[in-house]
Amino acid sequence: MDHAILVAAGTGIEGENLSACGETEFGSLPQIKRLVITAQRAGIRFFTIITDRTDTPLKGLLAGDKRIESDISWHTLGTEITLGDDPSLIIQSNLITTPKALSNFMEEEPAPGEISVLVDESKDAWIKTSGDEVTDLYPSGGRAVGAFMAQGKLLEESIMDSMSVSTFVKEHISREKVKFRKFDDSYWGRLSSDKDAAKKAEDLIFGYVGKTATGWLSRAVNSKISLPTSRLLVKTPLTPNMISV
Repeated sequence: MDHAILVAAGTGIEGENLSACGETEFGSLPQIKRLVITAQRAGIRFFTIITDRTDTPLKGLLAGDKRIESDISWHTLGTEITLGDDPSLIIQSNLITTPKALSNFMEEEPAPGEISVLVDESKDAWIKTSGDEVTDLYPSGGRAVGAFMAQGKLLEESIMDSMSVSTFVKEHISREKVKFRKFDDSYWGRLSSDKDAAKKAEDLIFGYVGKTATGWLSRAVNSKISLPTSRLLVKTPLTPNMISV
C-alpha cells in the first residue's frame, strides 16, 4: 500500500474539526507537514489531501520542502472524486504518531468492502469489539487512534458530502464490515482545538524521547540536559551535532 487519503476537512472519529489542525505548529513543523513526512517514512508515496477550500493555506506549507518527496493531489470537500478499488491508508489531519505505528498497521490490508480501524486497546476503550470486529462506537472518550484502511471508493460518497469519519465508520459497522487492528508502537495522540494543544503534542513527543534513554546516568543526568536543549533546538535551524553541552 502506497496511497494515503489525508482528511483535513469535515469531522473526525470523535467529531473534532479536521480543518483546524493542519496549520498548528509544534516542534518546528506544522502538523500537516509532520503527518505527511511520518506517512512517507511508513511507505506512502501518493497522497490525496481533502480540504474544505481550493485556496487552502496547507498547500503553501508543503510547497518547496525537499523532504516532501511524494506526489500530492488536492481535493475540495463536496466535489466529485474517483479513488478506485485499491486499499488506501486513511488518516485524520490531527493524528500524531510514528512511522512504525503506521507501517505496522498497513502490514495486513483489509478485504474488499472492509474497513480496518487502528485501535489502542484499553479498559476504557470507546470502541466495542467482538473477536476482531468492531460492533459499536461510543459518543465520547476515545481510543480510536485516527488511522483507517479501506478501498478508496468506499470513501467517495463521504467526501462528496460532509465528510464525517465517525459516520463513515458507523455506516459500515451496520454491515459488519469493520475490523480493528491493535496499535503497535510507542505513542499516538490527536491535536485538539484547545489553545495548549501544540504544547501537549510537543510534550507527548519529547516524553517518548526521554523514555528511550537506558541506564541510570542517561535517565537521571543526560536526559535532564539533552531534552531541554532539544526543545530549544527544534525551534532553530541548528542540530545537536552543531553544539556541545
